[in-house]
Amino acid sequence: MLTIKDRSLIFMGDFFLLFVIFIVESFAYGLNWIVLIIIAVPLMGISISGLLRLRSLLINSREFGTEKREIKSIDDRTNLYVIYMMTFISLLPLFLGKNWLIQSIAFFILMFIIYSIYINSDLLFYNPVLGLLGYKYYKVTTPDGSEIFIIASKDKKIRINEMITLFMVTDYLFFYL
Repeated sequence: MLTIKDRSLIFMGDFFLLFVIFIVESFAYGLNWIVLIIIAVPLMGISISGLLRLRSLLINSREFGTEKREIKSIDDRTNLYVIYMMTFISLLPLFLGKNWLIQSIAFFILMFIIYSIYINSDLLFYNPVLGLLGYKYYKVTTPDGSEIFIIASKDKKIRINEMITLFMVTDYLFFYL
């Protein structure tokens, strides 16, 4: 199971593309170098650490316990990567303007609110980088009626009434690699 530190790192990794946009916008609008050093560089570093942790989870998923599950229904949630990207677009206005201190405070408040919602939900793993790498995200129902989420590599297909071996990440999230 994932610790709160792991979940927090993965959350920050979800925003990697946003932080890239932040740095590009900083150059485009001539933001203060101090802002880049104090805010953007640490955020980018933490975000990269989160992506590396997620990569480590994917690579070492065989260390997790495995479970065989039969699939009764499948709901492909991969398109939610696009919705997740909309979160980025909604935060972009915080990067434009001249009062970097107020914008930074507003940004951190919004990030805290998003963190509070995402940290204990399936939304934590809607990482747009996974979508760009071709991973699929499914919500499936098992014969006992429980719903679980599966992150599947691009070469894995999930079919109804199929018994598959999954690697448990959390109580409700599994990798199918």
